[in-house]
Amino acid sequence: MSTTTLRALGALLLVPALATAQRATLSATVKQYVAVDTPVVALTHVRVIDGTGAAPKEDQTLIIRDGNIALLGAARSTRVPEGAQVMDLTGKSVIPGLVMMHEHLYYPTGPGVYGADYVSFSRLYLAGGVTSMRTGGNVGGYADLNLAAAIKAGTQVGPWIDATAPYVNGPSPFTQMYALKDSADARRFVAFWADAGATSFKAYMNITRAELAAAVDEAHRRGLKITGHLCSVTYREAADLGIDDLEHGFFVATDFVKDKQPDVCPAPTGGMPALVGFDAKSPEFTSLVQHLISHHVAVTSTLTVFETVTPGQPATSGTDVLDPLLKTQYDQLYTRVQQNTASPFAKLLPLDPAAGGDGPDGRRWRDPRLLRPTRGRAARRERPDAARGDQGLHPERGDVPRPGGSHRFHCGGQAGRPRGDRRQSRGHHCRYRARHAGFQTGSGV
Repeated sequence: MSTTTLRALGALLLVPALATAQRATLSATVKQYVAVDTPVVALTHVRVIDGTGAAPKEDQTLIIRDGNIALLGAARSTRVPEGAQVMDLTGKSVIPGLVMMHEHLYYPTGPGVYGADYVSFSRLYLAGGVTSMRTGGNVGGYADLNLAAAIKAGTQVGPWIDATAPYVNGPSPFTQMYALKDSADARRFVAFWADAGATSFKAYMNITRAELAAAVDEAHRRGLKITGHLCSVTYREAADLGIDDLEHGFFVATDFVKDKQPDVCPAPTGGMPALVGFDAKSPEFTSLVQHLISHHVAVTSTLTVFETVTPGQPATSGTDVLDPLLKTQYDQLYTRVQQNTASPFAKLLPLDPAAGGDGPDGRRWRDPRLLRPTRGRAARRERPDAARGDQGLHPERGDVPRPGGSHRFHCGGQAGRPRGDRRQSRGHHCRYRARHAGFQTGSGV
């Protein structure tokens, strides 16, 4: 995406990011970052890239009213409402705000230890085009929830945040995670953090089936969703227990580990060794896919996470903006990865349908014929051609709260980078969703 594109986008994304049903009064700190603050804005003579994979529309007029896209049409025939602030964007482009599906407000600072920079992270997400995001795990406790509340209240800068509670996990080596004692403790944990303001939950690698069942039940009782980066519990078991979403594609699934013990995470590499050389067209795998679909379980692929540990992948661009210590750590990691000829990811990465491989039925995952008609909570596969997406399966599981708009764009990648350039899409994770003629499409990084 060009610089001129980003400049045009900046005027568009701030409005939905700050809009609510009854908009909060913006603090002086937040107002410093607001370029356009009027009820009605008309972006005229602009190129519109809608994220569906359709060809860009040239010379369009886009009307934004109260933070929502009210009208889009050819500039020659679209009337600008009286009193609207008009911005002539000839030669520039706009895209929808990005809705990130698996983000964090922290980064590793040592083995099993994570630090956070809430002010910088929230501003950088917004600067990169993100208007809504779901955190995929919380090690900051109240900090994540307070930040989400401050943004909603207009006292802090950032996108709307679906804030997960601290990880729902059993005993683990992570010093910043609480260790559940039993299923009753899991229920209390979910209830406590829901009361504290968490809007979603994430189960982690060492949770038991009984604990997960209790957590799912309590979250659903409160109308909240729960996802999981699992290991001790298989995907099939989690689906049977009612989980809403599964993180990291199928890379962390332990369903195919021989002699897996119940409620135990196979150490030290989880289920990955069992996936090397695995046939994605096998009845074993297609059965699991169909099981997830029938239970309306979403799967969020995080392909760029695994690209960073796969030999042969290009280095991430933009590392010059990192803290010098973090840049050194990244450079050292990249060198080690390139030298690791025994890495299982060299074989695993091509198996991910997000990488453009074949689906279980032998057709390309991006084949539009793989789209499934949906009614509300039906399932569909994600297509990597929609908005530089890289996801596998993603059944729909209800609406994700958002500031507004008729489409949901769940898109990631490094902020401001072209969606079609794999070498420059090293952000976290994303999805794009849109509803067209009874179908849903999806993609993500």
